[in-house]
Amino acid sequence: MVKSQYISTGFGGLWPRVIALLLAACSAGCVSPGPIGSETQPNVFVMRGPAGYFPNLAEFEERLVAEGTCPTVAYPDAEGAIAERIIGGRNRGRLNGPIVIVGYSSGAPAAVSLSNRLGSRGIEVDKLVLVESTEASVVPQNVQACLNIYKSQPWARTIPAFTGHPVSAAGATTDLVNYDVREYNDGRFDYENHLTLAANPHVQDLMIDEILETFDPQEPEPESSKTETPTPESPMPLPGMEIDQGGASPAGEPEPAVIEMQAPES
Repeated sequence: MVKSQYISTGFGGLWPRVIALLLAACSAGCVSPGPIGSETQPNVFVMRGPAGYFPNLAEFEERLVAEGTCPTVAYPDAEGAIAERIIGGRNRGRLNGPIVIVGYSSGAPAAVSLSNRLGSRGIEVDKLVLVESTEASVVPQNVQACLNIYKSQPWARTIPAFTGHPVSAAGATTDLVNYDVREYNDGRFDYENHLTLAANPHVQDLMIDEILETFDPQEPEPESSKTETPTPESPMPLPGMEIDQGGASPAGEPEPAVIEMQAPES
């Protein structure tokens, strides 16, 4: 696992540290060269929010790594570079497994845009997990399934800021779930807002479960074990969930890497 490294100025006092922080900010747009993702482990591409904000991101990454996945973390403006690296990895036969993309806040529309870019090259996105999307985006048809977690706010229609939005599906092939936690009124999300919802332990559990489900699909039930009980024509939504039906474990066990990507300055 590649851990974050901290640069020391080697000098005492306040100003050297301030200068080092300014230099770090100026170079924040650099994108690490070389391929991204893992050949042998499930890949999760995580798009941060504005200025790289994502509450409890370190804990989220650690849980992904502990589950055997390889998270690649990027600023929202880096979605074009991420798309090119994924496309290049597919063309070279490196990244052939399922693709899961996670987006928080302004990183959610970036995740949708990333999915669009991949779709234009014939690449499917197996799962899109969005939290507090800042836009009512349209999920492209190359996305197989999307879970959008958000908390609606009473001011959203007049001031569409610091609130999540529902999304829609471009086609009938995408299984889309809009989950407004405000409707799931059991006290777990009462004090959460746009800046904290992604750090809620119940939300993080749900995100992790959705991601891992993609990499560990359930085997079809044998015909002999099926009962005669009829199934409903449409799935029953969970409390607070709005369902819009618009429409293998990799080999080897190398040490996973957390890859940090940042966006070029505009």
